[in-house]
Amino acid sequence: MSWGLRVIVSLGLVLCQGCSNKQLYELIQSRWQYDCTELRHSQTNDCIAQHSMSYETYERYRTESNQGYR
Repeated sequence: MSWGLRVIVSLGLVLCQGCSNKQLYELIQSRWQYDCTELRHSQTNDCIAQHSMSYETYERYRTESNQGYR
């Protein structure tokens, strides 16, 4: 990731202090997906698939996983 993009993403995270969990999750997902494009072509699709879970799916999975710990 270029220095300029790192600054923009970092600034976005700082400004997003009042963001909802969903907004923060989506910001982080977009950063991961961008980083995936920096990989070799053979790895790009797998990386993007790994980091493309919707927030709703993530939240459902997280909730189901945490039910065993209560």
